[in-house]
Amino acid sequence: MAFLVIIHKLEYFVNARIVGSQIEARAWELLVAMVMRVALLFLISWIVGLTAPLFTVFGNEISGRDLILIGGGLFLLFKST
Repeated sequence: MAFLVIIHKLEYFVNARIVGSQIEARAWELLVAMVMRVALLFLISWIVGLTAPLFTVFGNEISGRDLILIGGGLFLLFKST
């Protein structure tokens, strides 16, 4: 966790130098951003672990991860047209 805090602080200061002005963020806003990043990483690792087959279609086993990827692909196709 300390490693993530250090990385986040470094990113904060680099962004401030790039923008050229002081970033005015409260401590709780930074904490919320850090917690959200960690939560999204845990969510991704949970999705990757959904490999147990739920059902079979034409001899192909479909897992929860496959359903999420298919749904995401269909969403991208829908949004691109």
